Amino acid sequence: MPHLAHRKFLHSPWRHRIGPQAVPRGFLATYMLSMISRDNQNGYSIMQGISEKSKGAWRPGPGTIYPMLKALSKEGLIKSSDTSDQRGDKSSTNYAITEKGREQLDEWRKFITEQRTNDYGMLAIFTELFSPSDMITFYLEHMPTEYDVFFEKITQLPPSLKEEALKNMRELMETQMSKIDSSLKKKDRI
Repeated sequence: MPHLAHRKFLHSPWRHRIGPQAVPRGFLATYMLSMISRDNQNGYSIMQGISEKSKGAWRPGPGTIYPMLKALSKEGLIKSSDTSDQRGDKSSTNYAITEKGREQLDEWRKFITEQRTNDYGMLAIFTELFSPSDMITFYLEHMPTEYDVFFEKITQLPPSLKEEALKNMRELMETQMSKIDSSLKKKDRI
């Protein structure tokens, strides 16, 4: 039987903070706005995009997505346009970001950037709960995704910033490879 503190954790709100239900209030609106800022979207493409990006872990349904689109539109953050099929019948509603939406997205991005120091601090504490083997597995499973995100984002930078970021990444990777090589050499000597 779990210790009292563990039983409290299992029945606490923190238990629900791991997984899609952990998404902070308001995040979906921000993420949808970000998706729409990159390319016009419709409700279905947003649902599919979120499901694909999260590898099926998060699948907000129509009862969540369409009211959110309506709210974003009502706030003036996005605008809608209907598309027609070959017969001229309405086939879907596409959404594009407005200038007000871009300004709001920039504010949200600034806020998220300011919060990352706190998030990394909490991540350091959270990772203490992992066993060493689980932590290694976690990193090995997630590192490819992190690199994919890095390279996806780097393509969006101007050339001068892109070159600097790539140089920094190379330096970081070389440092990490040196640590790995050193650890492997120590193992060979034992």
